[in-house]
Amino acid sequence: MSGGVAGARDGRLTIMVSGAPGDVAAARPLLEILGSTIFVVGDRPGQGQCVKVINNLMSACSILITAEAASLGTKAGLDPRTLLEVVAASSGSNTAAAQKFPQQVLTRTFHQGFALKLMAKDVRLCLDEARRRQVPMLLGSAVEQLWNLGEASFPPDADFMEIVQMVERWSDATIAPGSAGAGGGG
Repeated sequence: MSGGVAGARDGRLTIMVSGAPGDVAAARPLLEILGSTIFVVGDRPGQGQCVKVINNLMSACSILITAEAASLGTKAGLDPRTLLEVVAASSGSNTAAAQKFPQQVLTRTFHQGFALKLMAKDVRLCLDEARRRQVPMLLGSAVEQLWNLGEASFPPDADFMEIVQMVERWSDATIAPGSAGAGGGG
């Protein structure tokens, strides 16, 4: 499943399911109560979980690269809101730039409703699957290291969006309206 606490509450989860066609058909009425989008991703056990952790690895990567890029933009004197709007409307678009950063970072709330430790776990599960299948993931491995570091650096109840603060500290930048050029500049 994907969609977080709000998606679960509103019945708007994206559900990835795998199984025998008859079993999936029998479960579909329940799945439709939980989610608004249901993908049958295969017929073997574990394929739904594999899609979920691949999706979360890509989301985890998007959050970190958006944090790095927005830190650079802020230090270069760009307004972070404008930068994120440009990225969201351009080829670099991702849900971190389009939704998560405007809603959780620019507002300085850092609360999406998903635990940092759970994102770190999903990233590890994805990389474990890649290693098991002998698929090299160089970028994925770097993302895994960063989320492991984030998990070790924040309290156990930290929201996954708080990892942005780790990147901000390293960059000496604050990704917030009115912070353009803060901590340096160019």
